[in-house]
Amino acid sequence: MREYNALCKRRRAHEEAKTYRSASIICSIYNVNRGKDQDPVTPDDLMGKKKAKQTPEQILESVKSLHAMLGGKTPEV
Repeated sequence: MREYNALCKRRRAHEEAKTYRSASIICSIYNVNRGKDQDPVTPDDLMGKKKAKQTPEQILESVKSLHAMLGGKTPEV
């Protein structure tokens, strides 16, 4: 079982390396062609490794929109 887990871990690392390589190519193309007012992009941005912190207000708005999408009723005040 230990050997199987090691093999799975090595495969995940290999797949992540291939994905990172693709993300770096995409970033290079984007950053060369981006506008002056746009921020540069890193491979980690595309791979979803960085998570921006949401404010409580943003979280509440997300919950409200999901609630409305799923057919929830507006609360009576």
